[in-house]
Amino acid sequence: MNRISMSDLRQSIIVLNNMTGSKTDVYTKTKDSTGLMVYTPNKGTYYLDGAYGGWKLARNSPKTGHYVDVLRCGYIPKRELYSLIRAYMDGIDAILT
Repeated sequence: MNRISMSDLRQSIIVLNNMTGSKTDVYTKTKDSTGLMVYTPNKGTYYLDGAYGGWKLARNSPKTGHYVDVLRCGYIPKRELYSLIRAYMDGIDAILT
């Protein structure tokens, strides 16, 4: 079995965002009317969220832009998350084709 790296996880997120037509950047940086930098979440964008030595698939809600825990399985090891992301992408692919 090959080791799953962060690069593997990041690449799977890029592919997932491309499959769904979502932006790959989690936030868009703009200036508000006072000149301060404002970070606005890109709705529908998938990204990695890490804590406690584990990782999860997160998404900015397509409607509100708020945080969504997509798989609802908590923080898990990279290999397990990679497998779940691949299965999630297979499900999306089945719907789209």
